[in-house]
Amino acid sequence: MNVGNAPLSIDSLKFQTSNFYTTDSFPLLINAGSQKNIAIWFFVENSTNYEDTLKIYSNDPDEPVVNVYLSGIGFDTIYSGGEIIWSYNAQGSVWEHIRSIKSIPDINGDGFDDVVAVSENDTLYLIHGNGYLTGDVLWKFVDKTCYTERGLVISPDLNNDGFNDILLGTVWGSRKVYAISGKNGNVIWMFDTHQYGGGGWIYEVSFIDDLDGDGIVEVLACAGDDGSGTGPRRAFMFSGASGNLIWERLLNYAVFCVRAIGDVTGDGYPEVAAGTADGGTYAYWVYLLNGINGSIIWSKNMQGAVWTCIPIGDINDDLIPDIAVGLGNGQIKALSGLNGSEIWTNSIGGIIVELNLLQDINGNGYKEILPAGASISNFVAIDSKTGSFLWSTPSQNAVFSMVEIPDVTGDGINDVIGGTGYSVNRVVLLDGFNGSEIWSVMQGSAVEAVYPIKDIDRNERYDILAGLRDGNILLIAGGGSLEVKEKRIIKDKLFLYPH
Repeated sequence: MNVGNAPLSIDSLKFQTSNFYTTDSFPLLINAGSQKNIAIWFFVENSTNYEDTLKIYSNDPDEPVVNVYLSGIGFDTIYSGGEIIWSYNAQGSVWEHIRSIKSIPDINGDGFDDVVAVSENDTLYLIHGNGYLTGDVLWKFVDKTCYTERGLVISPDLNNDGFNDILLGTVWGSRKVYAISGKNGNVIWMFDTHQYGGGGWIYEVSFIDDLDGDGIVEVLACAGDDGSGTGPRRAFMFSGASGNLIWERLLNYAVFCVRAIGDVTGDGYPEVAAGTADGGTYAYWVYLLNGINGSIIWSKNMQGAVWTCIPIGDINDDLIPDIAVGLGNGQIKALSGLNGSEIWTNSIGGIIVELNLLQDINGNGYKEILPAGASISNFVAIDSKTGSFLWSTPSQNAVFSMVEIPDVTGDGINDVIGGTGYSVNRVVLLDGFNGSEIWSVMQGSAVEAVYPIKDIDRNERYDILAGLRDGNILLIAGGGSLEVKEKRIIKDKLFLYPH
């Protein structure tokens, strides 16, 4: 606090050891009568006591150097799988739902990944990953939330500051696409869809290879309608660096998904898949768009709302990457990237809101598909080559989230995290090879989103992030042993695409 009559400049901080540090930038100006917080971080290497003296250098004529005694204690903690390492509650006056949660490569310089989560309380949080008991917020960004887990994505560095950045697509009245600095939460650029009627909800954001030659990835986004038929209803590509519009494609109905799928035309640049959903079957379409200019290559009508579309590689051996789509009628379909013809269909019921991929587990060289959404009653893994079930495990309630996590059991096969909700609220770790439950932990609220994070508890296994409907953000120990099981050998398949 500056209790003087003139501005106080904090020129620098100096620590005597590397166990205490700050990530704040200096000089820091504090106006008369005001105060600012400076975050001091404590990094533990061993189970012992730590001491340091912080020297604060300023322009104070009476005390140009102030000494502050620092101390901390390091102690060993062994976590079992499913045990909470830390939690943070995103409080809101009406809603707190955690709509999406992701890990982001280290922001605050401690060598551990950090956590990004967005809440229905209209706040995006960056939280210190290597925390204990209570999560420490590094910065906040305030605007409306996203709608699906795909509305929040960690991107490569967009502003050349050496840190990964964040893409956010907002809903409700905001209806914007944001590129946000991972380092400090500042807006790099923003695109407001209100230039199209009343604007449209942003249902998905993603990124695609550099097109404009600046060495930075470009950004894809898709938007809905405004309720009056004058909203955007478009897929977009933006310059990742500037947010300048590269192309847009009107698709007539609310666009729920957009994703790069790989080069189909042979021009060396990935094409883009998009899906629509707005009303009846007349509005349910999958589109393949030219990645360079957004022109429509083909379209395919569906019997259910097209909630999600993902690349699955070449599964029909025509040297063209193919697409899987999740529909509102409970179907999952694989479509030819060449012309949209159906390769296979599987039906699991419910509404397929999310599709994610799992490392090949049956040795045929193709990844597996993990579906999630409303009213889905089982955790399932589906062979992307054939559409057949590889395993199915009762979930006890709706599978809201289901994603791959690097091998926890030590058998050489990646595993799976699941989150359930409505009445039976669980975070579940599943064996990726056969779907058996490794552990599950009940929660007090629906588990809206789960995601892996690199080892926090130092047992050489990934840990787990979970976002709950009541606003709780959890970092959970993945578990696993340092003992190495016999490895399961899975062969690989080399995909060749024309250039």
